Amino acid sequence: MYVQMYAGRQIPRMGLSHATIAPYDSYPTDDGQVLIGIQNDSGWRTLVSEIFRQPELAQDSRFRTNVLRVKHRAECDATVAAQTAEWSAVDPEAKLDEVGIPAAQVNQVADLISHTQLRARNRWRTVGTENGPVEALLPPIAFRDIEAAMGDVPALGEHTAAILRETGLENETIQRLLRASESARTSTPQFAVSYEIGEVNSMPLQTP
Repeated sequence: MYVQMYAGRQIPRMGLSHATIAPYDSYPTDDGQVLIGIQNDSGWRTLVSEIFRQPELAQDSRFRTNVLRVKHRAECDATVAAQTAEWSAVDPEAKLDEVGIPAAQVNQVADLISHTQLRARNRWRTVGTENGPVEALLPPIAFRDIEAAMGDVPALGEHTAAILRETGLENETIQRLLRASESARTSTPQFAVSYEIGEVNSMPLQTP
């Protein structure tokens, strides 16, 4: 935001990467991806010396400072990726954590669904649908004294009559509207239905 405000340009979208820090991205492993975020020059020296066992990279003229690593981002990322490609995605997290380097396994959606913490923290609830019960996650924000309501998913049109009744329409009008809506939904060609108090108008939809 501040680059746009004061420099008049928008930083390109970079996915998991960071516009002003390098290396900071997801890197390939032999069975997935690992996210590594080096926050400062000390972290870089630790990564290349204690994890990569290549201390000479700490003094490489392309990588010595964060400014230089950002300038040579492609080469820096390629250097990191060459090392991580030999790892398992699960293995390096503890090792990197030991030396104070932020890192995490990059999960796929299937990994998220099966994540043990969602079960351990009791985040799943069963809710009803017109086709049977399904599992759904509680909202991410939690309160100590109250749990967010997780009601059943209403079927299409389940509450239409009740909502129309709240507007003050008479039951006879509501039933006419519902019949017109059902007729329009199942007719061929399709029909658009315009609802007015006390009146139902149907007109064929124009198709290109």
